[in-house]
Formats: sequence, structure tokens, C-alpha cells
Amino acid sequence: MSAPSAEQWTAVFTAGLFVVGVLALLYARGQLRESHNQAQIQHLMSFVKDFDSEPMTNCCRIYAQNRLAGSESSFEADRLLDFFETIGLLIRRGYLDATDVWELFANDIICLHEDTRSRIRDERREDPPAYSNFVSLAEQVRDIEIRNNGSLANPTSQDLREFWEGLTDTGASTPKKIRRRRRRPSRFRFPR
Repeated sequence: MSAPSAEQWTAVFTAGLFVVGVLALLYARGQLRESHNQAQIQHLMSFVKDFDSEPMTNCCRIYAQNRLAGSESSFEADRLLDFFETIGLLIRRGYLDATDVWELFANDIICLHEDTRSRIRDERREDPPAYSNFVSLAEQVRDIEIRNNGSLANPTSQDLREFWEGLTDTGASTPKKIRRRRRRPSRFRFPR
């Protein structure tokens, strides 16, 4: 047996460096993914906080009272639609996860979409891209609801009435849930 040559040592060290480089890239990729997940959670929790605070709780309450009275409130409807339009945009861009949004806002999104369907259609006649992110969001949330055997995928007028009554009764933006099934635990992971 002869001693390894310089070329053989170079090949061994090059292979070792390659393996270390690949492992470092995989580790960095995992760290970036974890950072991205944490940012998604922070964005989503910020939206939850905004939605559960004034002035959005007041906006929800006024809109619900108007809908129960049979009238529409343009200002409040626009505020709610704009809020969820922003969430839809962030999902489209990958800043939020649609399933996480479904976990926290499904009732609000599905009921609001069902209740404002004609308003959105009229708005889109004049301005075709109007509320396109919200419509896309509502469709994604409805699809997730269906995949998870949810009962709210196609809300009835009674479901909508109960939803708006819940908004006016509690004085908060999170009414009693009209979901008739127990939901699976969330995939939502909190940062350590």
C-alpha cells in the first residue's frame, strides 16, 4: 500500500467541503423556512388583533345592525371588504397561509362574502379587478371548509342572520361560532 498522493488528498478534502457546503445550505434553508413561518404568524396575529379591536369591532357591529335591519351600510361594508382584501393579497403573495386564515377567520370571510355577493358583482361591473383578492380569498376559504367537512361552505340565510346577531349581541367582532362540527387542531405553529 502506498501513501495517498496529493491529488487523492485534494479529492478527499474537496468532497468533504462539498458535503459540508450542502449541509450548510440545507441548514440555512431550514432557518429561512422557520423565519418565514414566524413572520406569517406575526402578520396573522397582527390582523387578528386589529380585527378584534376598535374601530373594527364597532364597524362589524354597525354593519351587522344595518344588515339585520335590512339596509346596507356602505362605509362599514367597504371597511370590512378592504380588511379582507388585504389579507387576500397577502395570501396571494405568500405572506400568509390560507389554512391559517381559515382557522381564524372562516366564519367572517364566508358570511361576509355570501352577504356582499351582489354588491361585489355590481362593483366589479364598473371596475373588474375590484375585490379580486377578497373573492379569491373567499373561494380558497370555502374550498378549505369543504375539504375539512365544514358546515359553513354554503351558509343559509338563517346562518347569516345568526352570524350578524352574534356580532350585535356580543359587541365583539368574534361572534358565537355557527360551525356545527368540531374542528381539527390547527397546523398553526407558534414560534419558540
